[in-house]
Amino acid sequence: MQRPHLLTESLRIARPVFIYMGLFSFFINLLLLLAPLYSLQVLDRVLSTGSHETLFWLSVITISAFLAASVLQALRSFVLIRVGEWLDRNMSRALLAASLHHAAATGQRGSQ
Repeated sequence: MQRPHLLTESLRIARPVFIYMGLFSFFINLLLLLAPLYSLQVLDRVLSTGSHETLFWLSVITISAFLAASVLQALRSFVLIRVGEWLDRNMSRALLAASLHHAAATGQRGSQ
């Protein structure tokens, strides 16, 4: 029975993390869509009615959404950095050995 390829196995293990990070990205992009919606609402509702209360609550909602998007982006970055470090630790020795073996087998030098 053949041993699974190191890259395939590592990506299989990390796949749930990538799926969750895709969901994080989806929600971050949804939250960032509030900027144009905010502008539309201010131009449509606030300027026509002159309501300071509407402007206040629209601003609070938009600022809260941007803060949530910032937190999600920071979490996403932290997790993806950790996954990258894990992949590096998990695969670097095998990749270096394979690269050296390939170079020795083909007689190639490093950078040419």
